[in-house]
Amino acid sequence: MPYNKLAKLPKEITQLRNLDQLNLSYNQLTEVSKEIGQLQNLAYLDLSNNELVELPKEISQLQNLTHLDLSENGLTEIPKEISQLQNLEQLYLEGNQLKDIPKEIGQLRNLTYLNLNENKLVETHKILLQKLLPYCSIKILGMLYP
Repeated sequence: MPYNKLAKLPKEITQLRNLDQLNLSYNQLTEVSKEIGQLQNLAYLDLSNNELVELPKEISQLQNLTHLDLSENGLTEIPKEISQLQNLEQLYLEGNQLKDIPKEIGQLRNLTYLNLNENKLVETHKILLQKLLPYCSIKILGMLYP
């Protein structure tokens, strides 16, 4: 459902219990309702290029999620509950307003790629993330770190 100028996620979407891919990129979403957690079969979720400033903690209920794209929003923080997404392999957070990353992100043992470019992070974040996620390719400060 990209490019539809959606300002709000339709509540009826939670009735699609078997939905495994959801692309809501390039809309005008300012929030994601906590009901998103009911879509427990989602493996792929793209919320990029919207106007999100925060995420509900209920995003942690998406236990089958392997790909999460939150790039190009206005996010200022990531809920520490994101660490419960144990199947997550790819996390895109570039182009937000992040000043910090929760240390709990280190619990994402299946994460292989993390993009944090174009945020308000500093060099010390890179060092910390490399320690927390030693097997993850991390893109931060315009550089890719294995």
